[in-house]
Parts: sequence; structure tokens; C-alpha cells
Amino acid sequence: CLIHFYKRKIIMFSLLRKIVKRTLIGSALGVGGTAAVVIYNVGSSKWSDSHTWGTATKHYLTNKFMVCLGFVSFRQLVKQSKDVRQTQAEFLLEQITKNKHTQYGRDHNFGSIQSVAEFRHSQPLSRYQDYQPYVDMIQAGDLLAMTADKPLQLAVTSGTSGQSSLLPTTAEIFKRFFLSGIAVLFQRLHETQPEWVTLQKSMKLFYTPRWRHTAHGLLIGPNSSNPDSAKRIYHLYTTPPPAYGIMTEPEALYIHLLFGLMDSNLGIIESNFASTIYTAFKTLEKRWPELVKDIETGVLNPDLDIPDDVRDEIQREMKPNAERARELKKQFELGFDNLAQRIWPSLNLILATTTGTMSLYHKALSSTTCSAVPTYSPIYGASEGLLGVNLVPGRPQPSYCLVPSAQFFEFIKTVDSFDEQPNTLLIHELEVGEEYEVVVTNPSGLYRYKLGTIRRYF
Repeated sequence: CLIHFYKRKIIMFSLLRKIVKRTLIGSALGVGGTAAVVIYNVGSSKWSDSHTWGTATKHYLTNKFMVCLGFVSFRQLVKQSKDVRQTQAEFLLEQITKNKHTQYGRDHNFGSIQSVAEFRHSQPLSRYQDYQPYVDMIQAGDLLAMTADKPLQLAVTSGTSGQSSLLPTTAEIFKRFFLSGIAVLFQRLHETQPEWVTLQKSMKLFYTPRWRHTAHGLLIGPNSSNPDSAKRIYHLYTTPPPAYGIMTEPEALYIHLLFGLMDSNLGIIESNFASTIYTAFKTLEKRWPELVKDIETGVLNPDLDIPDDVRDEIQREMKPNAERARELKKQFELGFDNLAQRIWPSLNLILATTTGTMSLYHKALSSTTCSAVPTYSPIYGASEGLLGVNLVPGRPQPSYCLVPSAQFFEFIKTVDSFDEQPNTLLIHELEVGEEYEVVVTNPSGLYRYKLGTIRRYF
């Protein structure tokens, strides 16, 4: 019996070794196969000039991750939009329940609200002055005056639809903006314009904020995309990280343009607003001789007012490129019509908000320096959070799909906009072709808040 037992034991161990060996070999082949696919895809893609194999691979993996995340988010958006009334009701009641014990929630009797109808009946339409006392409380140290979640910052609004003001921004705002906005735009680009999703870098025109703080340490500054919020994806941009230490916009813009010009395979010109890109090309018209000289000599312009330590780090990123300088000089001397496509022949698109007041800058760009470059206005957003996403990147006139899990939306007919407390409509009550003022309830403590922007419903 013992002999048979040990024989069976030996046979079992032998089988186990074979299974483990085959599993390890299969795993190795799987990993090796995946690595081979990645290497092949990276090697066969169009790169930016400054990429190495390491940074190009990191760029590739970032693209794939964002596209996969965007696929999930896009499916959720489609599902939520099919039952938009239910999605909106769940979102609203979640905010009311979550924030009913805040000072604002107690003052406005949130504990008694059980439905969308009760909310709309009991809560008046609001404007910024209605929140000023609560913002003052937050600045004084009561971080839970408006929301159950502590705000990450007080956002300074851009003021594009009125005077700038301070609004609390919670982590939930950033999370919804990233998942339902940024991730979805990656997926839509990959789905509809795959030739635009390459390993070419972007010239991202944005600036490091001069942050302020409340007496209790809460940040005060913009909540739009900025270098401090994009540190994990610096490898997607032409500008070297040390340049984000420049706190003056003219010098920072010069560096953005310099490293963008160095890259003959630039893929995207990107900014939050079309006005910034317009300013960049106006600067390029005036300062191209200085920029070309820097590229030719590999020496950073000594007249730039930049801290010495930052200058030294940027200088280490530079090397002479007389051939690129000659090509740029030739194109600049030919004039500025269609300049973008001539100095960056592989440029895929301009990525920036082009609607509302930005349409004037977009029109100017489209008729001069960027006449041959497609434009994608990807997101309808504000300091109050994500509002909508442009799901059709190739469409000349941008339109946005409202994200029903990002805000609770109401709409005022434009003829009623100047009334003190006009009637509002919900998403499912809108009429195609009509224009409405947008009203939102968001995760950062704003309820039935009039944005002051007008949008047409398609």
C-alpha cells in the first residue's frame, strides 16, 4: 500500500511540474507576444522628433489606456442617455442626500426633499451672490459649509460669461471631468479619426498658476487644465518639464513655441481656449527670427527673463539644428497663410474650445495661419464642471452631448431669461432648434445655478 501511495505521489508531482512548466511557458509566450505587439506598433507609428524608444512606448501605453478607459465611459454615457430622466433624478437626489447636513443643506431644508419636483418647487434659481456667504465661510475655515466632501480648492472662474468669482471644487468634479470628458474624447478620436491618435507629441499651451491660499491653507486658483494637474502626462507634450517653472506667460509661451518648432513631426496644437492659440501665432509672427536663431545655435535667447536654474535646465534640453532652422526660416519668409501646415507638415489637428466667445478666435485662425488644419472642440465645460462632450471630432460645427451624470440640468427659454424666477425645462422637454439658458446643480454645492450661457438644442 505504501509503495502504491508513493508511486501515485511521484506521478502527481510529475504531472504538477508539467502543468506548471506549461503554464509558465504559456505565460512567457503571452507576455513576450504582447511585448512584441507593443514594440511593433511603437516602431511602425509616427513619432515626434524628441521621442526615445522609452518615451514613445510610454506615449503608446498612455494612448491605449485612455482609449480603453474611454470605451467604458462612452458606453456608460450611451446607457445613461437612453434613460436620461432616471439618470438625472438619481444624480440630483444623490447630491441632495449627500449634502443635507451641510450648512447650505440645513438652511435650504434638503432633508425634506424626496423628488425632482420637490427640489424644483422648493429651491429658487440661484446666482453667485446667493453663495457668497457660504464661500466666505469656506475661506474662514468651514470647509463643509456647502458640500459633505472637503473642497480641494476654490476655483477662480474664467469670467467668460460674467465677472470672475470663487467656487468650491471637490474631487468629484475632477473625477467626472476626467472619466466622462477627457477619457471619452480619447475614445472618440480613436474611433472616428484613428490617424490622429499617434505617437506625435502635442504643443500644449498652458501656464503654471500663481496659486494663492486661504488663511487655512485651501488653494485658490483656476481649476482648468494646467501644468500642475498634468504632471503624469508631461511625456505627451513637446515642452520640457523644467519650463513649467516659468511663472510669466510671455516667457512661458516663448518656450512652448521654441520646443514646438523644434519638432518637425508635431501632431497636435492644444490649449484650453482658441484665444491662447491665436495669441501664440501672433507671437510667432513677431518673434520667429529669435526663435529660429535659438534653434540654429542651440542656445536659449539670453534676453528672456527666466530664473537662472530654470534656464540651465532648459538649455540642457537644447542642441543646434541648422537644418530645421533653415526650413523654418524659408517657410516664415513665404508669409503666414496656412503657416501651421507648412512648418508642421504632419500636424493632425488643433484641440481647443472654439465655441461661444472663442468662435471669433477660431474664425481668425481658420482664415489665416491654420486654414488647412482640422479643429476639434472636445469639451463643453466651465469652472462649475463638465457639461458636455463633442462625440463627432470631424464635424466642422461642434456640438456637445450633455453628460447626464455630471450635472443636473435645467433650461430657461431665452425669452424668459431676464425674469427673476422663470419656469425651467428638463432635458427631455427641450425642443430641437430652440435656444436656452443653462441652469445646473453640481457636485460642488451649486443648486439651480444660472450659468449665464445660451445654448441651442439639436
